[in-house]
Amino acid sequence: MQLLDDAVRLTSVPQSVWENEIEDRLWTAMADYVFDNIYVPAAAGSKDDLKVVGNIRLKDWAGTLLPIKGVEVANQTLYDRFKTLASRNSSAKDKDSIYDNFKQTVVDEAFKLHQWDARAKESLRVMLLSSAEAPYIITPDDWNGAVRFMEQACAERLAAVQKIIGDMLGPSSWEKWMLFRRQTLEHRNRRAVVDKLEKLIMPTEGELTHGTDLSKDEINVVQKTLESQGVKVDPAFIRDTWRYLFLSRFLEQAVSRIGMCGEVSDSEDLNAQPSFKNDYSDVDLFYRIKRMIRISSVALRQQLTAAELGRLEGEVKQILDGLERNPARIKEYFNHPRIGLAEELKKITNVQEKLEDLAKLIEDEGTGSFYGGSRNDDSS
Repeated sequence: MQLLDDAVRLTSVPQSVWENEIEDRLWTAMADYVFDNIYVPAAAGSKDDLKVVGNIRLKDWAGTLLPIKGVEVANQTLYDRFKTLASRNSSAKDKDSIYDNFKQTVVDEAFKLHQWDARAKESLRVMLLSSAEAPYIITPDDWNGAVRFMEQACAERLAAVQKIIGDMLGPSSWEKWMLFRRQTLEHRNRRAVVDKLEKLIMPTEGELTHGTDLSKDEINVVQKTLESQGVKVDPAFIRDTWRYLFLSRFLEQAVSRIGMCGEVSDSEDLNAQPSFKNDYSDVDLFYRIKRMIRISSVALRQQLTAAELGRLEGEVKQILDGLERNPARIKEYFNHPRIGLAEELKKITNVQEKLEDLAKLIEDEGTGSFYGGSRNDDSS
C-alpha cells in the first residue's frame, strides 16, 4: 500500500530539514507571546528591569508554554509532511480524486490515533529550564546571530503593528480623495485619541520614557479632553489605542538601536561593543530566546525520528489492516459524489437485469403456450 510506503519514506527526510522547519514554525507560533509577555514588559523599564524581569519571564516561558507549544508544532509539522507525501501524485494525469480522498481520510484517522509521547514534553521542559541557567553570549558568532535575529524579529513585529494602526486609523486624506475611501466614526475617534495621546503623554520626539500602561489619571485626562471636543470614547478604547501606539514607538527605537550594533569578528571586539548604553541585555535576551527555540527544535526532532515516526507507521498499518479485515468499512473512508453515482448505477443495473430476466421468462412462457396449443389442435 502506497500510504504505508509514504509513512516509511518519512524516515528519509534529513534531520536538518525537520529541525529547521520545526524551528521556523515554533518561532512563528511564539513570536507574539515573546514580544507581548517577555521582551516589551521587561525592556519598557530600566536596564535592571530588563535583566531581572526578562530572566524571570524567560524561565516561566521555558517551564510552561514553550514545551507545550513545541510538541504541538512538531506534531503539526509531522502531519503536514505526511500529508504532502501522501498527495504528491495528485497532479498526475492518471490521478483519481476518489483515491486522493481515501488517502487523506487515512492520514487524518492516523493522526487521531497518534498522540505525541507525553514524557517528551516533560523532558523538553527540564532541558529548557536548564538552558535558561546557561551562560549568556560568549562568542562573536553568538553576538552576530543574536543581533541579526533581534533586528529581523523587531522589524517584522513593527511592520505588523504599523499595519494594525493603519487599519485602526482608516484611510488618509490622500486615500480619501484619490481612492474614494471613507473614514468611519471609529476611524475618526481613533485619530482623535492618537492626537491627544501624542500631545499629552507621548511626544513624537525623543526617547520613549513612558511604561506600557496608562494610569487612571492619564486616561481620565484624555477622555475629558476629548469629551470637551465632542468625542466620546470609553477607557478601554483609549487603552487599546495606546497599546499599539506605544508598541510602534518602542519597536521603532529598538530597531534603530539594534541597527547601531555592528558585527564583531573576535572576542576583543565583542567586549568593546557599546550597545544599548554599554549594556548587552537586549541582545542577550534575544540570544537566549533564539537558543531556546533551537534547543526545542533539535530535541523534538530527536523524539520524532527516534519514536514518533515508528509509531505513526504502526498506526497507519493498524488502520489499513482493519480495513482489510472488514472491507465493509472501506465505504466509510470514501466520500465522493462518484461513489454515490456508482452505487445508484449499480442499483439501476441490477433492476435492469431483473427486468430483462422477467421479460425473457415471459417470452419463454408465451412461446411454450403457443406451441402447446397448436399440437392440441392438430391431434383433435
